Amino acid sequence: MCVIANTGRVAMVSTNWSTAFHVDRAEYVDISGFTVSNAHTGVHLENAWDCGVRDVAVRGAVVGIKLMYGGYHQIKGVDLRDGQDGFMIYESVHNWIMNSVAWSNSGDGIHLMHGSAPTHVYCCTIGGNGYRQIDTAHSNTRLELWNSIVAANGSGNACIWQYDDGGGPAQYAGDYNVFHAVNGASVGGYWRNPSSTYYASLASWQAFSTQDVHSLGADPLFASSAGDLHLRSSAADGTFVTAIDGWTNFPGQNSPGIDAGSPGDSCVNEPAWNGGIVNAGAYGNTPFASRSADSDG
Repeated sequence: MCVIANTGRVAMVSTNWSTAFHVDRAEYVDISGFTVSNAHTGVHLENAWDCGVRDVAVRGAVVGIKLMYGGYHQIKGVDLRDGQDGFMIYESVHNWIMNSVAWSNSGDGIHLMHGSAPTHVYCCTIGGNGYRQIDTAHSNTRLELWNSIVAANGSGNACIWQYDDGGGPAQYAGDYNVFHAVNGASVGGYWRNPSSTYYASLASWQAFSTQDVHSLGADPLFASSAGDLHLRSSAADGTFVTAIDGWTNFPGQNSPGIDAGSPGDSCVNEPAWNGGIVNAGAYGNTPFASRSADSDG
């Protein structure tokens, strides 16, 4: 295994809009602990297998993380913001994206295409992106979305978009998510030439997709509208707030994402009291998960 690690988390600036990390035709490469800015692509795994990207932040890139061909990668603790596309996955198979964020990019949060099957998105927060939050294309692409928060804003935007290439829509399986679609956005959408169909409500998306039976349609109540994606909790020291680098609470406010994950999934890394059920969103089953309101169990 090749390990490229930076425990100091200093900024890594890539000049001339090049790629900060490009792994081509390699196996078992692990990249961790970097902040990337001024890059065309933050991390590009091409024809690579069994690699890891952990605790990496990318700001302002054309593509935050690109997976092209190859696969079986694990992406965890990644934060992609203020660029064009967060994740772009093209003909890369059996990848996991966990405890990660794609937020406030001008294009897609996650773009899956051409046989990227399956892509497992688990305990992530995807939102505030300008085009589609999760855009899936081609019938041999498959998205599996669990314990995540997806927020779409504005007419034509959608939490999940399925493109039908004539052979059927991209495949989808998911549950225990929190969807928030406002100002004309939709929970789901489907395109097949020549027209689009929008599923504005969670109920209509459930009827179309036959998925997300236990998912919620609600405001996730993030700690701050400025991009702090921790969940509000009324419990004492219930919410970690980035601006103060510490814990506080929000009296009378409890995010529906708290304890919204799959009951069978682990929450052992969440601070007590954690309700015994994993939180939805990027901080689910991490030490920065918001506390459950009922401290009596």
